[in-house]
Amino acid sequence: MSDIKIPVFVCNLLSRIERRQHIIKEFENKQEYSMQIIPAIKNKIGAYGLWLTLQKIVQIAVEKNYEYFIFCEDDHKFTKYYTAEKLANSVERANKLNADILSGGVSWVKHPIQYQEDLFWMQAFTGAQFTIIYKRMYHRILGYNAPDSVIADLQLSVLSDDKFVMYPFISTQKEFGYSDVTETNNDVGRVIELFENTEKKLDCLTKVYEHYKQIIL
Repeated sequence: MSDIKIPVFVCNLLSRIERRQHIIKEFENKQEYSMQIIPAIKNKIGAYGLWLTLQKIVQIAVEKNYEYFIFCEDDHKFTKYYTAEKLANSVERANKLNADILSGGVSWVKHPIQYQEDLFWMQAFTGAQFTIIYKRMYHRILGYNAPDSVIADLQLSVLSDDKFVMYPFISTQKEFGYSDVTETNNDVGRVIELFENTEKKLDCLTKVYEHYKQIIL
């Protein structure tokens, strides 16, 4: 693996100390990253504040001339399937596919298509807690004048046709009992259920893929 550290920008409201402590712990032993916590832009509409924060982060990436970076929310949690090698390999392969976005895990996915054994193309998604955003996507994010009704992950889906998700997921979300962005995620157990249901969908498609691959062979 390259010695170059992967830039990670974590958005965190200054008042959410417990989330900040959580995300620092998630990354503390992972030397493959250069992690920076970005104070989230506070807005009465949480989702709009998240989008403005994303634009602020993309501007930093432009100034630093990063080929890609990881947009990370403070409730991101690595799964047992995570390895630095797996991530690096997936980032490289997705880049060769001209991906704009590569997700480490999603809570909902629309029309997924298995493109490679562990990469799914997706028409739309929710769950942007661990999202690789490539340089080719920067101008579209910065150029979008979002209304205050914007939902960041769904808007990213609209701005790009080339979105992939890793499977098995290397990222999920930790429940804190509340959400600053999505009110429906305040219900206990809802976030976990969303990820589990999406994993079941992709697992089913993977089994179909494996079945037909054996027939063709």
